[in-house]
Amino acid sequence: MSSSEGRPFLWFGCADGTLSKQEVATPRMRLARELQSIINYMAQCDLEKANEPIVVLFSRLSPDVIRSGAALPTNNGSPKDSQSGMPLGDDISMAEYSRVKALRRAIEEARDKLNPRFIMLIPLQQPWLWTFVFLRGHDQLRPALHRLAPNAAQLMADRRQAVTPGLLMLDDLTAGKDVLQRLRPRMAHELRPLLLWMGENMEDSNERVVVLCICAEWSILAQRFIIPDADSGEAYQVAGLSDLGDAEFQRTLLARDRLFNVVDVLQPRLLVLVNWLTNSDDWLMVVCRDQTRLITGIGNTLPNREFCIWAQRRLPQPSKSGIYDVCYSNVCPKRGQVQLVQLCPRCFTAKYCSSMCQAEHWKAGHCRFCSPLQAAKLKRGPGARNDTAKVRSPAPSVKKR
Repeated sequence: MSSSEGRPFLWFGCADGTLSKQEVATPRMRLARELQSIINYMAQCDLEKANEPIVVLFSRLSPDVIRSGAALPTNNGSPKDSQSGMPLGDDISMAEYSRVKALRRAIEEARDKLNPRFIMLIPLQQPWLWTFVFLRGHDQLRPALHRLAPNAAQLMADRRQAVTPGLLMLDDLTAGKDVLQRLRPRMAHELRPLLLWMGENMEDSNERVVVLCICAEWSILAQRFIIPDADSGEAYQVAGLSDLGDAEFQRTLLARDRLFNVVDVLQPRLLVLVNWLTNSDDWLMVVCRDQTRLITGIGNTLPNREFCIWAQRRLPQPSKSGIYDVCYSNVCPKRGQVQLVQLCPRCFTAKYCSSMCQAEHWKAGHCRFCSPLQAAKLKRGPGARNDTAKVRSPAPSVKKR
């Protein structure tokens, strides 16, 4: 990354609650001057991202304790002695032990909040004795900092066991297991740089990236249901569905309902939309949560891939007489327009404005999807089941308005 794209910035913190701003003011100003050579080098030769942080932590610990690596967190989160690899014993005082734990917490908080490549530890007693703690991405940075600051100590934090997020393959009831199995290795390969980044930076062993295979165009979903239309004065209008052909209209609604259900129940950090009908490698990433960090990761690992921010287009809230959405029937007089509709009492997914529209949609194909929609719908709660009781009636009726 060139220097024109950004420069590192200094972030100062205190690893001891007893430190005051007045105590660290002088060494802070001195460090701001002395670190300019390192800032200039990183900006010109080794900048990971724009506005990369350089974290500086002040502590009352002695330089010897800091440089012993006693405060470095291990994989189990306990401070250790760098020589023996065992937790600290009686060789330091209780006051120092408390400061070691405080420094360890400060390192963890800085790593989680700012995700720096290295952290500088400064003993307040001798602030010219720096210690660099490298967290990651240090192959080129370590020798450079050794040249720029030869008197500073360099420590390596124990590398956390990076757990790469798994892929959760889902579809909109049109793909089938064979299609999902065929697409899984391809998506795992193409998403690998981002998955590795997420494993190193997000530290959630249970995290999964949802890959939703749909038979509709993901561009239609993105433009009409995910990305809010800032120019539209009608906040509750689902624009443009009436211009779709009958088959595309049904595919879009099927994919939309599955998308909303997945995001609402699973609440993934990242979701990938893939049109399994096309042979292209074109797919869309939807950033649902942790947007700032994840967008940075996408920019670093998959800069040429499209993504959008999850901002579901809202519909009017349900009323006593029904809910507002589009009628699923292709022959509805108000096809593609938001109106008062009622849910299918069997699958609780399809919506109709009248019994006539429901009967037509049942004959047109909903009879094949109603039970699978009911079984596949995700539900909240630890005891939630996807297989609800069977409905006796072949075509549940919606009251005619």
